[in-house]
Amino acid sequence: MLHLTQTRLSTVLLTQDINTKRVLLQGNLKDGLYQFFDPSADCSNKATVQAFVTSRRPPNHIWYLRLGHPSISALQQIMKNHLKMSSTPVQFCSICPLGKHHALPFNISQSSSSHVLELIHTDVWGPAQVTSHDGFNYYIHFLDDCTRFTWLFPLKNKLDALPTFITFKNMVENQFSTKIKHIQSDWVGEFRSFKPFLDAHGIFFQHSCPHTHEQNGRAERKHKHIIETSLTLLAEANLPYKFWYDACATSVFLINRLPSRILSDISPYQKLFQQPPDYSILKVFGCACYPYKRPYNAHKYQFRSEKRLFLGYSSIHKGYKCLSKTGRMFISRHVLFDEDEFPYSTLFQNTSVSSFPPVVPHSIITINSGDQGSAPLPMSSVPSASFPTSEPSSLSLLTILLLTAATY
Repeated sequence: MLHLTQTRLSTVLLTQDINTKRVLLQGNLKDGLYQFFDPSADCSNKATVQAFVTSRRPPNHIWYLRLGHPSISALQQIMKNHLKMSSTPVQFCSICPLGKHHALPFNISQSSSSHVLELIHTDVWGPAQVTSHDGFNYYIHFLDDCTRFTWLFPLKNKLDALPTFITFKNMVENQFSTKIKHIQSDWVGEFRSFKPFLDAHGIFFQHSCPHTHEQNGRAERKHKHIIETSLTLLAEANLPYKFWYDACATSVFLINRLPSRILSDISPYQKLFQQPPDYSILKVFGCACYPYKRPYNAHKYQFRSEKRLFLGYSSIHKGYKCLSKTGRMFISRHVLFDEDEFPYSTLFQNTSVSSFPPVVPHSIITINSGDQGSAPLPMSSVPSASFPTSEPSSLSLLTILLLTAATY
């Protein structure tokens, strides 16, 4: 039995018999590896008598494994600056995706539809941390890709998404004399129920891959815009989260009237209706308001008004939504505003918001001005088949349907 020893001399590795000191193999360093040959062989035949190779992999791949699968740029720097070795391209590593795979980047879509209702983006937001004072936990919005105009609808639960879409579809197709061509949404539970209805009506259903909400990016970004604006409105007026839907509805009303760079600095409202919005009707959300209530007084010697809380704009009347301290919602055109006062803390200091009655027909008082005017987009009635009349949501949805662009 031979007893061997190895001696390293700079760029040479010698394998010797430990007893006789005879050199049995000599390895020369090349590209980080030692290539061995028989030193007693003829020099012209050295290439043919090489006997030992440490690896069949290229040197850079060996170092790739030694360094723990680093990035290609890091491997090239080490090989060039520290190992003084040339680097060849590394083959695809089938192990790296097992431990280091990430979602691929998304490109922002620059496409835009050329006709109204050609493509509608939609998504459901919720559940809200707090149920709204009128009993809603979700909302669904519909965004027209051509004009960027948004419609907002409240939901008590996600099962209401399809009936709400049917109501929306009937309304906008009737108002604009055109059909919805495409719907873009996530592929989550409430939208899977859309497919049979959309197929039956010839509407192409585009949806994102599972767990890939980024492919529904325009609807997601619209959520962000709505929520950020609504939180700002609540904070300014010092209102509790019970009023989140009123704030969201007002936010969409305002967003539709803001100039957009995407639309060459015109508003979605103007893009859709081909006329600028009326900004003179806007008031500070959550401020004190005084609706005219003389027609509802029991006798002549009563106050003509009282302080109430302004909660936005009615979508089916040319008037403002004014909440009394008893929880009754008044809708009136004849309203005076104190936009420097936010009266919630004093107006409702002895009233629990949770004790407010739901917004149903008998708790809504509409004060008619006699000035009917003309609205570019009158509302259709909500079909009774879509929303059971036994639930308050049927008429409360119609009452607070936002952003159908009726002028005030």
